[in-house]
Amino acid sequence: MVCLMPMLSVAQETVEAEELPNIEENQACMKCHGRNFFEYPVDEEGNTMNMKMFRGLQIDSASYYQGTHRMFMCTDCHAWDYNTYPHDNSLKLEPKLSCLDCHGGDDTYAKYNFEGIEEEYLKSGHANLPENTYSCWSCHDPHSFKMETRSAANIADLVQKDNSMCIHCHGNPVRPDYYLGGGLELMLGKHTWLPSAEKHFRKVRCIDCHAEISEDLVVPHHITEKENAVRNCVECHTKDSRLLHSLYKFQVMEERGERGFVNGVISGQSWVIGANRSLVLNRIGLVLIIMVLGGITIHSIIRIIKK
Repeated sequence: MVCLMPMLSVAQETVEAEELPNIEENQACMKCHGRNFFEYPVDEEGNTMNMKMFRGLQIDSASYYQGTHRMFMCTDCHAWDYNTYPHDNSLKLEPKLSCLDCHGGDDTYAKYNFEGIEEEYLKSGHANLPENTYSCWSCHDPHSFKMETRSAANIADLVQKDNSMCIHCHGNPVRPDYYLGGGLELMLGKHTWLPSAEKHFRKVRCIDCHAEISEDLVVPHHITEKENAVRNCVECHTKDSRLLHSLYKFQVMEERGERGFVNGVISGQSWVIGANRSLVLNRIGLVLIIMVLGGITIHSIIRIIKK
């Protein structure tokens, strides 16, 4: 069987370094917000003191220039007057842009269906939290956001990254009235009904069970109430697995376009009992069965003739 199985190799593409035109302009912001400490003027004579930058205002410049929005200047989104230093306290009240402020109604981004994302999000329990409690940026930091779902990214890494978004809030004990609190341990405790719960957390995303799947969106954004979470094993562990319409959806779309079948896309990075079937192994097994039966038949015929 090992000799008959094909060897697959993955070609690694070399991505040329991208020229980023706004590094110098953004450096005026990054020299403070890109560091743990910054210089703060204390008098008119030019004396300064080092102060620690508030973590919520720190920007990892390396992550920013690897992210989806790396081509933008800081002032493209932060349009208020930041030229005065130290900044005026009123700037803290600057309204945050939403995804649709930039991406809505633009044919360039139509394939991402931002309007559909907002429509689904507004049905979610997150949209009903008190004002200023939750927004798009609670999960998707615009300074480091990378569109990994629509790529050939490793599924395990994608699952870990997406689940960390949920644990960031639902494992936060500061607001137990809104969040579960207690980190992953408590979340595992809430899923004791699930066989091998820890393995499930490593292999599938929270939203694959806690979100309403939409055929129009690659990533579901309608987070449902916990009472509506998937508890039926067959929904995932079956030929038409729920995961084919959520976690593996983009890979399935690509696979369908290239090869005309979809189920093999899961076996490339993960194995779901009841959902996977390798056509190659099926055919090899069938050939071996025919060969064995054929050998027995021929042997029997020869024995009969000799006797």
